[in-house]
Amino acid sequence: MLGSGWIGLAAMLLFAVHPYCVFTGHVARFYQQQQFFSLLTVYLFIQGYVRAGPAPLRKWTVVAWLAAVLSQEISALFAVQLGLGFFLLRDRRTWRGDLPVVGYGLIAGLLIALDYACFKVLCQTRTEGIAPNVEARIGFNLIHLSNVSSLFLGYARIHLLGSLLLIPSACFALWKGSRGGIGLHFILLSGVLLSNVLITHVSLRYQYWLIPIWCLLAVHGGVVLCRSLLRASGCAGPVRRRAAVACRTIGLGALLAAFAPWRLPSSYEAALLGDCTGAMEFIAAHQRPDDRVFVTEPHSHAALLGTGRVDGYLSFPLLPDFHVLQDGELIDRNGGAPVIGSVSHLSSALEEEGRVWIAVNREKFKSRSKNMRWEYPGSRAELFLRETCMVAHETYLWTVFLWDPSEGTWRTFGDQDD
Repeated sequence: MLGSGWIGLAAMLLFAVHPYCVFTGHVARFYQQQQFFSLLTVYLFIQGYVRAGPAPLRKWTVVAWLAAVLSQEISALFAVQLGLGFFLLRDRRTWRGDLPVVGYGLIAGLLIALDYACFKVLCQTRTEGIAPNVEARIGFNLIHLSNVSSLFLGYARIHLLGSLLLIPSACFALWKGSRGGIGLHFILLSGVLLSNVLITHVSLRYQYWLIPIWCLLAVHGGVVLCRSLLRASGCAGPVRRRAAVACRTIGLGALLAAFAPWRLPSSYEAALLGDCTGAMEFIAAHQRPDDRVFVTEPHSHAALLGTGRVDGYLSFPLLPDFHVLQDGELIDRNGGAPVIGSVSHLSSALEEEGRVWIAVNREKFKSRSKNMRWEYPGSRAELFLRETCMVAHETYLWTVFLWDPSEGTWRTFGDQDD
């Protein structure tokens, strides 16, 4: 699409060492699958519509889009991009040939509607509600428009140089009338804008599929800039060829240096998430037959699998995401444990029990990645646990407390020493 296979290879190298892509590659989730089908949709759309390719490509565009939506429902926004691109960028031909594609689109729309309807039916429980853990959805959002710059700046401004190179790339595509280049720039800009205006949650992960396109256009902009500088310098022959190689090598090296690839090997030794497994293994190795196990949300299934039981589910504050009302009692839907939704409830629960292991995820306990505040229930709960229980084990982002009535000193929350 950009006239050079070397541009694709250089973009692939950038993508392979991109810090956010490496981080996401450590997490076994749907991002890569959605990214693949989204990029396939872009390729088929540009080849089939923008560059007037064979008719089957236009039909397969709809199929690829459907696969992207079924990978992650946020990809339904693609319909807006494809619709705008269809009217603004399609080649000059009769509309009759696109009628079968309309049929494909209607079938895809019905399948997506069926997928959404099944999801809504399965999620209708008596205590279903909205809480901070609920994922993003499609909806109009103008609260954080400044996030439009997140892809172009990147974490620690690692995208700044590459984003500046988008300017010569766009100018060259418009000047030469490159339909492939124009199509890629349209997808990138419209994708960034729509992701921030029509998704109700601010996060770079919903623009993750655009990073390869950003890499392609950044490298292309660097190549265009090098050509312009060499043309302006007036050098020719072997000198110009050597200068071109040096210029492109330096440019690619600068883009790579912004990603700090020398830190890549050490990333495979670093923990990304809290050591839930280590906490549960410690409890399993030291628990007695009559010991109880409490755990913070949403890890009751981990306690059930790792220790063989879960007797209490700490949710501070009480979030309805994983709860269900059963026989008049609020239980969590992952492990079936009774929900403990306040410090006073925790205090009374411990008072009635014998030995209790309490596994606390400190990342979730501290106000959803913010500094721990006194007014947040998690901070009061942690103070109560540290004053009442013993710290039995600590691992990455997890603390295991032990309440043992024969060894501990009972203090209800709020008691103070004279």
